[in-house]
Amino acid sequence: MTNRELPIFYLCRIVASTEPLPDAVQASLLEATRQWGRACNRLDAALLPSLHPELIYESQTVLNPLRGSKEVSAYVARKFDRIAAAGDGMAVTAEIAHVDLPEAAGYPCLLARQGGKPVCLIKLKVDDAGLVERVDFLVVAPTPDCARGTGEFPI
Repeated sequence: MTNRELPIFYLCRIVASTEPLPDAVQASLLEATRQWGRACNRLDAALLPSLHPELIYESQTVLNPLRGSKEVSAYVARKFDRIAAAGDGMAVTAEIAHVDLPEAAGYPCLLARQGGKPVCLIKLKVDDAGLVERVDFLVVAPTPDCARGTGEFPI
């Protein structure tokens, strides 16, 4: 079964849990989310947070996930280069946000806008050491409209 075939509820459950995050994990996740947002806002992959060597990067618009920190870093760098080359009309902003769904309560994410329009939610998962072990780009379930921005744009 692919992500496109999964019920919305299930997709929310794999991205976030109903279990509240311990304070230390929540702080680590928020810091990693801020770092990823800073990298997006500056279009600089060198600013990405510390990545787990076996990182999984998945998007609802791509059939196969990327695996491995080197592969993901290289992919993000190429993506940032293309966005920068496209000019101001395709400018990206990333804002710290929260999703107003019970399954994601208390989990920070990024609300990404391109050309001023919400395009996706970026959800990270960190391990006990604070390394990013999973990145999900969500465009369909939940939609960017489900996010509540905090007004914080990491720079």
